[in-house]
Amino acid sequence: MIALKKRLTTSTVAMLLVLNAHAYAEEKGKELSRYRFTRATLKKISGRQRLHDVFLDDLKEMLEELNWTLIIRDTDFGLLDLSKTDSWPRLNSHRIAAYREFDPDELANLYREKLEISPDNDEEGEYA
Repeated sequence: MIALKKRLTTSTVAMLLVLNAHAYAEEKGKELSRYRFTRATLKKISGRQRLHDVFLDDLKEMLEELNWTLIIRDTDFGLLDLSKTDSWPRLNSHRIAAYREFDPDELANLYREKLEISPDNDEEGEYA
C-alpha cells in the first residue's frame, strides 16, 4: 500500500511559513523580516505534489491575514513581514506625472537611460 502524504490546509501552511521565519531568527539571534524558499520546500511543508494556483492564492490570502505576504517567482518564493514596510519611504506620483504623456517608445528609452540598460542588453524587447 502506498502511504499518502498528509496535505495541510492553507492556514496551517501559512502559520508554518511564519513560524519558520521566527525559528530561524531565534536560531541566528537576529530579526528576520523576509526570506525565500523553493517550490520543493513549499511542496514538502504543505504535503502537496503540485502547487496549484488556487492553493497559492489562498495561501497568499492567509499569509496576509498574518501580516505577511507571499511573493511568487518563477523558481522560488519570497515571504515578507508586512509590518516592516511601515518604515519604508512613501512615494507619490508627482516625480513621474509628466511621463504619463510619453509614447511607449519614448518611455522605454527613458527607462533604459535612467536605469542604465543598454539596448543591446534588452534582447527580448522587454523595455520597448
